[in-house]
Amino acid sequence: MKCRTETGGFNKRLTARRIEARGKCRIPSPDSPLCGKSMRQRQSTKGELWGCSRFPACKGTRGEEIC
Repeated sequence: MKCRTETGGFNKRLTARRIEARGKCRIPSPDSPLCGKSMRQRQSTKGELWGCSRFPACKGTRGEEIC
């Protein structure tokens, strides 16, 4: 078992894992079908979807697969 000085503290390891996870699923965001602005990944009760970044002014969505 490695000691803490070799592996870093909890916060360092957690930060490294978060950075690693961010890079795994990087796909460009589509444009909103209603206003043309970029969309964000959202979670609904029916699953993942793309929702307009201007919500609630624009209610454009896409139900395409995110990853």
